[in-house]
Amino acid sequence: MEPATPIRLLIVENQPLAARLLTVLVRGLGYEPVGPVATADEAADLFRESLPPIDMALLDIGLDGDRGGIELAQELRAQRPLPVIFLTSMADESTFLRAKMARPAAHLLKPYDAAA
Repeated sequence: MEPATPIRLLIVENQPLAARLLTVLVRGLGYEPVGPVATADEAADLFRESLPPIDMALLDIGLDGDRGGIELAQELRAQRPLPVIFLTSMADESTFLRAKMARPAAHLLKPYDAAA
């Protein structure tokens, strides 16, 4: 019997320390991290080119470049269905409502606590 293929998680985070932490946490939970990348452009390219395909995305809402995580989620989902978890340090209601319109699987506030 072949070992199960781990779930592949695209990590899109523009803060280098947070990106490294996410990568370690994801790997420690038994998932396969893909990335991290800091921009929507890099993420879109990685998503298209990744084999085997990416199963899920962890997207920071505030990214480097001209598009943020909310726009990226919509772009990725236009290619194929994909669960998305938004990460953000922005706790204001308008950001939450914009993110909610993209129908994420979850919305996590930074800083996050792996033990929680």
